[in-house]
Amino acid sequence: MRVSPRIERHADRVLGSAKASELLAGAARLDEADFDGQDLDRIAAAMVVMAARGVPVDSIMALARTDWRDLLMAGGL
Repeated sequence: MRVSPRIERHADRVLGSAKASELLAGAARLDEADFDGQDLDRIAAAMVVMAARGVPVDSIMALARTDWRDLLMAGGL
Protein backbone atom coordinates (compact mmCIF):
# COMPACT_ATOMS: atom_id res chain seq x y z
CA MET A 1 0.00 0.00 0.00
CA ARG A 2 1.33 3.42 -0.92
CA VAL A 3 1.46 5.98 1.86
CA SER A 4 1.62 9.68 1.02
CA PRO A 5 4.56 11.82 2.15
CA ARG A 6 2.11 13.77 4.34
CA ILE A 7 1.17 10.62 6.28
CA GLU A 8 4.84 9.57 6.46
CA ARG A 9 5.72 12.92 8.07
CA HIS A 10 2.75 12.68 10.42
CA ALA A 11 3.71 9.14 11.48
CA ASP A 12 7.29 10.25 12.12
CA ARG A 13 6.10 13.20 14.23
CA VAL A 14 3.57 11.21 16.25
CA LEU A 15 5.38 7.90 16.62
CA GLY A 16 9.05 8.74 16.35
CA SER A 17 11.33 7.54 13.61
CA ALA A 18 11.77 3.89 14.62
CA LYS A 19 8.09 3.13 15.27
CA ALA A 20 7.01 5.07 12.17
CA SER A 21 9.48 3.11 10.03
CA GLU A 22 8.14 -0.18 11.40
CA LEU A 23 4.53 0.86 10.74
CA LEU A 24 5.23 2.19 7.24
CA ALA A 25 7.19 -0.93 6.30
CA GLY A 26 4.21 -3.03 7.35
CA ALA A 27 1.84 -0.82 5.39
CA ALA A 28 4.04 -1.13 2.30
CA ARG A 29 3.48 -4.89 2.35
CA LEU A 30 -0.32 -4.56 2.31
CA ASP A 31 -2.22 -5.05 -0.95
CA GLU A 32 -4.14 -1.90 -1.93
CA ALA A 33 -6.84 -4.08 -3.50
CA ASP A 34 -7.84 -5.22 0.00
CA PHE A 35 -9.16 -1.72 0.74
CA ASP A 36 -11.85 -1.64 -1.97
CA GLY A 37 -10.77 1.72 -3.38
CA GLN A 38 -10.92 3.50 -0.02
CA ASP A 39 -8.78 6.57 0.64
CA LEU A 40 -5.39 5.08 1.53
CA ASP A 41 -4.37 8.14 3.55
CA ARG A 42 -7.41 7.58 5.74
CA ILE A 43 -6.48 3.91 6.19
CA ALA A 44 -2.88 4.88 7.01
CA ALA A 45 -4.02 7.60 9.42
CA ALA A 46 -6.07 5.02 11.32
CA MET A 47 -2.95 2.87 11.57
CA VAL A 48 -0.96 5.79 12.98
CA VAL A 49 -3.66 6.52 15.57
CA MET A 50 -3.70 2.89 16.67
CA ALA A 51 0.10 2.73 16.90
CA ALA A 52 0.11 5.96 18.94
CA ARG A 53 -2.32 4.28 21.36
CA GLY A 54 0.17 1.45 21.85
CA VAL A 55 -1.38 -1.20 19.61
CA PRO A 56 1.42 -3.45 18.33
CA VAL A 57 2.21 -3.01 14.63
CA ASP A 58 1.67 -6.71 13.90
CA SER A 59 -1.85 -6.44 15.36
CA ILE A 60 -2.55 -3.37 13.24
CA MET A 61 -1.41 -5.17 10.10
CA ALA A 62 -3.49 -8.25 10.96
CA LEU A 63 -6.58 -6.07 11.36
CA ALA A 64 -5.82 -4.25 8.10
CA ARG A 65 -5.68 -7.58 6.27
CA THR A 66 -8.92 -8.75 7.89
CA ASP A 67 -11.30 -5.80 7.42
CA TRP A 68 -10.53 -2.18 6.58
CA ARG A 69 -13.83 -1.06 8.14
CA ASP A 70 -12.82 -2.47 11.51
CA LEU A 71 -9.43 -0.79 11.12
CA LEU A 72 -11.08 2.61 10.60
CA MET A 73 -13.35 2.06 13.60
CA ALA A 74 -10.41 1.03 15.80
CA GLY A 75 -8.58 4.17 14.69
CA GLY A 76 -11.59 6.35 15.45
CA LEU A 77 -12.06 7.32 11.82
